[in-house]
Amino acid sequence: NKEGSVKGYAGDTATTSEVKAKLLADDLVPSRKVKVETTDGVVQLSGTVETQEQSDRAESIAKAVAGGKSGKAERKG
Repeated sequence: NKEGSVKGYAGDTATTSEVKAKLLADDLVPSRKVKVETTDGVVQLSGTVETQEQSDRAESIAKAVAGGKSGKAERKG
């Protein structure tokens, strides 16, 4: 169903934008280093953060926006 997929894509885009905005506003998370993708309402975070606290915060923000649907953020460093 093309209409359903367009609505899903628009919702995913809005979710991604909202997560990115909240990450930018957060003082703890290095938002430029975190990539946000949303597919079918599930947010996936990837990138590099320095601490587990930053990873946890990014994941918490994504879950709050996506209604609990979030993939795991990877911590490297």
